[in-house]
Amino acid sequence: MFVSKNILIFALSFLEKFIFLSTQYIIYIYFTTSAKIDYTMNKGQNILNYRIEDFLGENYLFKSFSASHTQFQKNLIVKALKNTISMEDKEALINEIKTMAQLQHPNIITLYDQISTESDFYLVLENVPGHDLEKHLNEISGPLTEEKALFWLNEILNTFAYSHQKKDFGGAVHPKHIWITPDMHIKIQYLTLSEIYAKQVLKNEDKNLISTFSPERLEEKTIDERSDVYSIGVLLWQMLTGKNPYQNFNLAEIKHKILNEPLPSAKKIYPMVNIEIEEIIQKSTAKKPEDRYQNIAELQQAIYTYQQKNIAVVLVNPVNSTEETEIYSKPTVNLPAILLVFFVIWAGYLVYQYSNRPTITTDVLFNLQDNKRIQLMQDSVMKSQARKNIEDSIRIVKGNKKDTTEIFIHKVRKEETLESIARKYYTSIDTLKKLNNLTGKEVLKVKEGIKVRVRAVHILRREDNIAQIALKYKLSDYILKEVNELNKNKNNRSAYFNEKRKKKEDEVAVQNEFEGQKLVIPLIYPEKK
Repeated sequence: MFVSKNILIFALSFLEKFIFLSTQYIIYIYFTTSAKIDYTMNKGQNILNYRIEDFLGENYLFKSFSASHTQFQKNLIVKALKNTISMEDKEALINEIKTMAQLQHPNIITLYDQISTESDFYLVLENVPGHDLEKHLNEISGPLTEEKALFWLNEILNTFAYSHQKKDFGGAVHPKHIWITPDMHIKIQYLTLSEIYAKQVLKNEDKNLISTFSPERLEEKTIDERSDVYSIGVLLWQMLTGKNPYQNFNLAEIKHKILNEPLPSAKKIYPMVNIEIEEIIQKSTAKKPEDRYQNIAELQQAIYTYQQKNIAVVLVNPVNSTEETEIYSKPTVNLPAILLVFFVIWAGYLVYQYSNRPTITTDVLFNLQDNKRIQLMQDSVMKSQARKNIEDSIRIVKGNKKDTTEIFIHKVRKEETLESIARKYYTSIDTLKKLNNLTGKEVLKVKEGIKVRVRAVHILRREDNIAQIALKYKLSDYILKEVNELNKNKNNRSAYFNEKRKKKEDEVAVQNEFEGQKLVIPLIYPEKK
């Protein structure tokens, strides 16, 4: 009986331990696989008019999915709010989102819709192809050239200047929040600049994201424009060096350095950084807000002044190209004038040499039999003139102000020639030949890409107005429509103006069928006949 009782106690003890361990294992399996099960369940699910396609990733607030509209052929991003935040933070986040919904800017990812149910909260956003700036720096480019960094910085500054007009501040912009589009422009993921997102970053001690926090954001104090100035200064540091300024430190060291020590010198990390840019970064990232640029406008003015002194940034933006856009800097010197001065000095030297030769008994300054020297001089003059002609052909000069230009890829149609393409875009055949390395005798192939120098390529939106766009570029709206084949009466100029007087078409916004179409702005407006 005693043995049986001990066996029973042992069996009950074993059963108790088995049940305990089994329960722990089940809990472990649930929590380690719940995310995967959740994502699998969401795939193919419909949320009103949006069908979930694939799981993309998650951050501290949202799970992100690629999605499509069930009624229209449109790709979108659906973000599902995670249930890990408190109800108080959820309400504060929704209020922030309402403010962000008012931000409509070409460099901000657009928020289209908000969907709320009893248990879930979703956001529907623009799906922008491309990759974030952090990936670009780490895997594609390394440190950016000064010209490219300042070009993207100007787009970022314009975006923040706009958001500050709406009294929306971030103080924590990071390269992960900057999206690089295929045409090499930027879009900001503004949701990641919210107050609640910053709280979650601090709560999770993410030292990578914390590295761009302003001191007041780190201490969770009230932030203003100067907090964004600080964060953008750190962002410029990262673009020019290709590194995180605090990547080799632990979280406690990072917080101490942000609060107490100046940002490390970018020039010591990457010697190509200009000393004036270094000074702009140091002033932007001063520890005390009153020592920084007081708003985005002041920082923009500092960058503009530096560019005027050192470089002129010209963006060459090939349309329909998968290659990275190049940003060229042109010296602020007149190359033809320098060549002319050089030629005059050289010619004077030759005159002096030949005039002092005792063996030559002729009044002619040059030895007519020395064909090689004469040919070299003629070639020098022709090259100088050719360069001047090219410069003049790719710019419109009004006063002393020069416009930037872009390269547009024109797809050849049946029976098109270089002459017809030149007429269409109001450019010269010689410019087309030089730009495409053609002699003019080639037969163009259908769908072959021909590079054309234009002033700009504008993407039409529904709220755009053709007449206003034409007025902006000081063009005739008829010419603008003719180049882009938007005229119903493009072969009858008088009929077009009669119809315009009757219906006032140009006062009507862009029609639906033209939304998203590329509107080419020709380089040179033709003289009126």
